[in-house]
Amino acid sequence: MLCEYGCNKEAKYQFKNGKWCCSKSRNSCPNQKLLNSINTKNIKKSKPIKLNNSKNLCSYGCGQLANYYFENSNKYCCSVHYKKCINERNKNSKRVFGCKNPMYGKTHTEKYKSELKRKIGNLNPMYGKTHTQNVKDNLSSRMKGNKLFKNRHHSEETKNKIRNKLKGLKHSKETIEKFKISNYGFENGMYGKKHNEESKYKMKLKAKIRFKNPNFLKKWISSITSPEMNKSETLIMNILNELFLNLYKFTGNYTFWINGKNPDFTNIDNKKVIEYFGDWWHSEKRTGISENIEDYDRIKHFNINGYECLIIRQKELNDIKRLKHKILEFNNE
Repeated sequence: MLCEYGCNKEAKYQFKNGKWCCSKSRNSCPNQKLLNSINTKNIKKSKPIKLNNSKNLCSYGCGQLANYYFENSNKYCCSVHYKKCINERNKNSKRVFGCKNPMYGKTHTEKYKSELKRKIGNLNPMYGKTHTQNVKDNLSSRMKGNKLFKNRHHSEETKNKIRNKLKGLKHSKETIEKFKISNYGFENGMYGKKHNEESKYKMKLKAKIRFKNPNFLKKWISSITSPEMNKSETLIMNILNELFLNLYKFTGNYTFWINGKNPDFTNIDNKKVIEYFGDWWHSEKRTGISENIEDYDRIKHFNINGYECLIIRQKELNDIKRLKHKILEFNNE
């Protein structure tokens, strides 16, 4: 039996419509390929027309105002191509999500994996090449406003799979050296630059919000080595034990937090905390604010959260007798 799509080759496959073909897909038939190419060449493609202040909504269901008009299909769209419409993107992602994905439950063969590996290094088509600025700008504009993954998160099962895959893996010495070189000197993105005051303020606010999150704190503490008491803190701890045996505990090792702040010494029963401020870490040059303002802000923070606070500056350690009197007064308030 010959192919019914006009190529006169031997038919091997029968479709649901009852017709026979030489290929698994009708579009793979040589004659059909020729017809398709002729038909597409005859179609006049018109560029999307940019609209200004349009009151028409996107025809593809995202609910946004239309920015373009497609003359061929007589439709309006929020994006330069209908496939970039958020609603169309979501539809397409659902079509290949989970069991609907053609690779669901399957894995690549070792042969195919080895073929992919061959494209590493100088066998990669982009090896030694760089994108032009025009291509970079196009890629950047495509990704801006991409809301496909917004408010969506990996399930715990997926997170564990990723975690287990990466567990035990280490970068080679060669890769580590590459990372160092790519971020060293003028290769670093921030080389010769400084954050402006607005950026610094934004980063500061973000950090404050993160440290108020218990989940973040738990991960952060587990990823670092808890600090031990330095000489000055050891001296203060000895004074506290001398005046009030075991009443205060050292919590500057991240064991106790009060709404994003980690006090150095804590009396939980009487709701009192003591903070030690060293000359360097809490200097005006480093913090950008005066000592009086920094002390006021820290005391206010703990007061709002139901704790009384005493600040001890490094210079006060020069007069132990006076310091003991100050601590006694604070504890007896």
